[in-house]
Amino acid sequence: MTLNDRDLMELQAEALFTHDGAGRIRRVNEPGGGRAPRVFLGRTVAGDVPRFREDLPAHLVRRLRSLIAAALPGLDLPPHLLTALRDPLAAHAPLVREVAGPAYRFPDRIPSIGPVVAITAANAEVVRGAFPDLAVEIDARLPCFAV
Repeated sequence: MTLNDRDLMELQAEALFTHDGAGRIRRVNEPGGGRAPRVFLGRTVAGDVPRFREDLPAHLVRRLRSLIAAALPGLDLPPHLLTALRDPLAAHAPLVREVAGPAYRFPDRIPSIGPVVAITAANAEVVRGAFPDLAVEIDARLPCFAV
């Protein structure tokens, strides 16, 4: 079975959050994870993966879905669309935090670039300089590997 980028983004959304029976996001799927954000929007050239928190009113979800559906496929949202998404969310409740960043997909074969090391509590010091939070929470983040 071959998965396209949108399929992979669906899997990422499933892994990032716990969901209710209607597919609405509830919590961050991590040990001690807090409430999910009001909106998660995973964008790929194969299509968008929007998720909405369980407590958002249905009329707001419909409005946000229609705005997202009007966007051309791609990785970035045009500034006017970001504003169009923010405005109804801000009218519902203050915007406190916004996070954006890439998700990576690796090819089926990765050339060897060095030894792969399993990171555990016994050797977590090797990642402490670059990833201090990971070093402290390593037992909750296993399995973990580094090159």
